[in-house]
Amino acid sequence: MCGMTYDAFRTGLTFREVWQMLWVNSEDSSEWKYKRRHTVLGLWHQIKKQMWAEHLEYCKVCKETEDEVPF
Repeated sequence: MCGMTYDAFRTGLTFREVWQMLWVNSEDSSEWKYKRRHTVLGLWHQIKKQMWAEHLEYCKVCKETEDEVPF
C-alpha cells in the first residue's frame, strides 16, 4: 500500500539486541535459552513478521483515512 516491500523492511534491531532478548537472568540453567545463530535469526524473523503485519495494518488505516479527506 505504501510501496514498501518485505525485503526492504527493516526491524531496526541488531543481531546483538535480538541475542540479548533471549537472555534469562536465572541461576537455574534449565531456564536458559540457547543463543546460537539459528535461534537468534529465528526470533528476529518472528519479530520482523510481526512488525511487518503491524506496518501493513498501519498503511491500511492511513490509506483509509487519506481516502476520507474531502480535499
